[in-house]
Amino acid sequence: MDQLRQALSGHFTPSGNAAAPTSIDDLLPDPARSPWAEALRGAGVSLPARPTLGQLRQRSDALVKELKTAGRRRDADGLQKLRDAFEKEREKVAWSLIKESFDQHSLPERAWRALKQAPDADPVAILQKIRKLGASLAGAGADRVRDALLGKQP
Repeated sequence: MDQLRQALSGHFTPSGNAAAPTSIDDLLPDPARSPWAEALRGAGVSLPARPTLGQLRQRSDALVKELKTAGRRRDADGLQKLRDAFEKEREKVAWSLIKESFDQHSLPERAWRALKQAPDADPVAILQKIRKLGASLAGAGADRVRDALLGKQP
């Protein structure tokens, strides 16, 4: 029996549930497989095998600027639309995962609404914080939850 526990220890948490994905990036759309990245590759931009979102943004900005100076504004606008569509979809998925976490940890609805309305709210950063702090925030007031997830000090 001990051998079986040791064999399965890497596959299950002690409660018996399957282990949660370790990275937020596993849950969000992959930028390397997006139409935006394909358009960059199609335009001849060299990308690493697994480009980060920051690398894609940097190379996309450079290509848009280059296309605009070359008088190819329509191509630049098309590339910018692909980027905006990808980033919007990524944020949409992140907000839905945040909402699931709020429901899972029974966090206040008022804090959820405050996060959605916050002008400086980065949903990916909030998702990382809620996955880290979620259980410790259960039972906390809406203001405390909002401040903890936005990174503000009380």
